[in-house]
Amino acid sequence: MDAFGRRIMWAEVERLREAGKTIVLTTHYIEEAERLCDRICVLQRGLIVADAPPADLVARYGGDATVSIAADRFAPDPALEALGAWTRTEQCWKLATHGEPGLALAAIVTHANAIGAKVDSLDMHRPTLEDAFVALTGETLLESADVSVLRMFLIQTKMNFVWYFRRDGELIFWTLAMPVFFLVLFSFAFSTGPNSGSSGFLVPGIIGAQVLSSGFWGVGVMLATFREKHLLRRVYLTPMPPWIFFAALVAYRMTLLAAQAVILIAVGGLLFHVHVIGRPWEILAVLLLGTATFVSLGTIVGALARTTESANNIASVLTVPLAFLSDAYIPIDRFPHAVSSALRLLPSTQFIDTFATSRFTARRWRTTERGWGCWRCGPSPAPSWSARTFRWL
Repeated sequence: MDAFGRRIMWAEVERLREAGKTIVLTTHYIEEAERLCDRICVLQRGLIVADAPPADLVARYGGDATVSIAADRFAPDPALEALGAWTRTEQCWKLATHGEPGLALAAIVTHANAIGAKVDSLDMHRPTLEDAFVALTGETLLESADVSVLRMFLIQTKMNFVWYFRRDGELIFWTLAMPVFFLVLFSFAFSTGPNSGSSGFLVPGIIGAQVLSSGFWGVGVMLATFREKHLLRRVYLTPMPPWIFFAALVAYRMTLLAAQAVILIAVGGLLFHVHVIGRPWEILAVLLLGTATFVSLGTIVGALARTTESANNIASVLTVPLAFLSDAYIPIDRFPHAVSSALRLLPSTQFIDTFATSRFTARRWRTTERGWGCWRCGPSPAPSWSARTFRWL
């Protein structure tokens, strides 16, 4: 804003204030806050660290007033020493005083004239709102910009959870309880006897289906909503590197998937005697790779969809058919051979089959090396497709 426009804006704010209106003004311009605001809140990293009238902030946090004098043969006498704390540098003497700096300045000049000192420079500084702000935040601009990568990653991951659960409490139910409901429902529906392996098939299958849902619905719809509410624009304008934003998305979805997997495995073990064997790092590696892949595909959904409604429609069209046609809920071996052969080419089927190889008669499920090759030529381009198609604004 140019100087003329700023004056017009300030005059309008002052007019509204005099009329008794309450105005919430956000600004980084100290002079603007000092002139227009009756009360100031100082924010540091999203937290209010002070809330008071400007004069109170300056008096409480601005520090001492200072008077500096550069003169030959100058030294404070006992009367000047009583005014405050003196320090000496190679260039000047400096007095820090709690009293009125104008009176201290007059006394210093009088003393300098009395001893015949040649004064080269005099300077007086009263504490300002800027001094109070720096004292409150405890950091310079360079220090505030030097936020560690890990801290930015953790903060962004936390904000993903806050946004996800606070916007709608029902999401907790849909995220954690619905997969268990489907496990119990389909286990009883497909059960053929007390030794049926349907649950051993369903546990890894439902976990795999949640990976698909986390990408298309959890990420794609969320990004479209962020863009529609202009939240992505704000993220784009921050110093946070884009890769941290997407890494936080993966971590956020991985944490939710881990909670879902633990609950499903616990319920499967308690009710249907499903056991997990194999090396945990392999299970985690497949889950991480699958999550990263479908989160990347979800960002493509978020890039193509212009509104939250269209993102929901795209996610529904992709997730529901893939979940039921990718060996998650229904064994694709029950389809005709030509159909099942085509379905096995789907990236979602390859991921789920890599994640778990058991079938109806199996009461245990494990990861195998079968299917790892598909990630080298199948879903692996997803991050690059996502990077090319994604748009912040």
